[in-house]
Amino acid sequence: MANETSFKPGQGGRPKGIPNKSTRLVKDVFATVFSELQNDPKANLQTWGSQNPTEFYKLASKLIPIQLAGDPENPISFTLKDAISFDGSSQPEV
Repeated sequence: MANETSFKPGQGGRPKGIPNKSTRLVKDVFATVFSELQNDPKANLQTWGSQNPTEFYKLASKLIPIQLAGDPENPISFTLKDAISFDGSSQPEV
């Protein structure tokens, strides 16, 4: 049976990159609850992260972009000023 909708490919619908209403609502609710929990010293992220550092850093690593793209005319550059050793001590810039 053929698709009998009036929409043609590329017409109508949500623009690319715009989340649907349900996704946006869930993200907004989580953001609100997260903000409220930060005022509770027993439930805030810093307390949890201190008690569960391995899990905290697993989650934190998910927030780091895995790929950076730049303009060939204006390449991305960065400078590493401090390094952290495996024992947790800071290594100052030489």
